[in-house]
Amino acid sequence: MTNRLKTWLLTGGVVLALSAGAVLSGFAIAKMTRKDTPDDTTKEATNEPGPSESAVPDRTTEAYVDPSTAPTVPTDPTAPVPPVDSGGIRELTAAELNDIRGQYASVQKNYYAGGAADQDGRPISCTKFNEAFSELFGNGVHIYQRDTSSTALTFILVNEYGHTNTALDNLSNQGVMATFFVNRNYAEKNPGIIRRIIDEGHTLGSLGATFPDAGFSSLSLEDQMESALSLQRYIKELYQYDMKLFNYVHDDYTEQSLALITKMGYQVVFYSVKYADYDPNASINTDEFLETMKKWAHPGAVYNFHTTNPASLSVVPQLVSYLKDNGYQVGPLN
Repeated sequence: MTNRLKTWLLTGGVVLALSAGAVLSGFAIAKMTRKDTPDDTTKEATNEPGPSESAVPDRTTEAYVDPSTAPTVPTDPTAPVPPVDSGGIRELTAAELNDIRGQYASVQKNYYAGGAADQDGRPISCTKFNEAFSELFGNGVHIYQRDTSSTALTFILVNEYGHTNTALDNLSNQGVMATFFVNRNYAEKNPGIIRRIIDEGHTLGSLGATFPDAGFSSLSLEDQMESALSLQRYIKELYQYDMKLFNYVHDDYTEQSLALITKMGYQVVFYSVKYADYDPNASINTDEFLETMKKWAHPGAVYNFHTTNPASLSVVPQLVSYLKDNGYQVGPLN
């Protein structure tokens, strides 16, 4: 055997031996790593089931795409948008808005309660509105309580004059729940009151973020939708609360507006008993105020109040006592 061949065999043997040793060492290290080192994708112990090992994506491969940076797959622009905003309230598509324009009237009208009463003591005007709205929007628009043995107290909060906490104190003392409708300006300026309303178990409803003097329904459908969603998202983000009720603060409406708001997922609420208590500087005869409220008591009544004038602070507790004494339940909208 030549010296060159002996040298080559000797060198190759060393190389093979080194290679075999490296493989065995690597196997031992890998085995120790799998046994002794926690997998960085292992989920910490929680009450929720973790993904199976095969379901954990391999972030080291070029094929892996982080879901947060993955491109959005184009969708049908005419398809309804899922209710991602809050509590089933959703943004309508352009096609849906066009359908509303084609099916419903855009003439602005004013809602009112008054005139003669029917056999149940309900204002005839409210009954007619209720029948018309039911025909167009089914259960999407309400004037009376569904449970006619109960009456509801609602409050409109647009500006704060220092009386709302007193109104809440009075409700708490009588063990009564109510519904409070707010706009975004009020919510931003009075977070403590909003928190108290929610924490004490009252219902919070929407007036939209903003509305002009001509009324919420005077806005374009796009602006109405954005106004409603703006407040909805704000309340959801800060209080984790889903508003489901909507009110037109100026008692204005159009068929198109009602169709929009109900298709977004809200229940629209009008009142059946109201008194002009919204002027903070008005001198209100509280005896007359109270007697008017008593006179119009009826099954399923929805009372509308403001906390801008202190007169309501004395009237509401007396009205609650009167309603209870006459067999009515008193509470929030149902």
